Amino acid sequence: MSTDKIAIKHNKKLKLTNVLIRECQKNELNQTDKVLATIDQYVRNQGADMIGPIIFYNHAHINADGTMEHQQKILVQLNQIITEIDPIYQFKASLEVPNCLFARFCEREENLKFAFSKLELTAFEHDLLLKGDSYTLFLKEPIGNENVVADIFMEVESTMSHENL
Repeated sequence: MSTDKIAIKHNKKLKLTNVLIRECQKNELNQTDKVLATIDQYVRNQGADMIGPIIFYNHAHINADGTMEHQQKILVQLNQIITEIDPIYQFKASLEVPNCLFARFCEREENLKFAFSKLELTAFEHDLLLKGDSYTLFLKEPIGNENVVADIFMEVESTMSHENL
């Protein structure tokens, strides 16, 4: 295993199964623990269990009026399919995000921003155009002074080739 704090790989695919998705409302963006507790309770009420890491989907874009809008969704994988879905949720039996730049981050959580910066710099250096979405999987939550381990996937939209100009 690499000793890099941020290891980058190209052309990785994120593949998830039995995915429950909940979009966070603007007033919930800083209340992740509360939203996760709500998701956990909903999943249990459906007779299912969450498996694997929690996935945070983020997308930022500029509106027509020039203001920045941020969208966050929380994704969890379940051990089974849920057929009756509350309108606040979406369910996908399979979710694949191909052709991603990937970062494995092993450091203190407050430094996670550097992993995103390194992914963006890598895209710039390799003439890659990112779609603007990110999927962050927290594989190991820190206990005490331990480092967090997180995988970050950013989908590549295209290669900015000078031949295409």
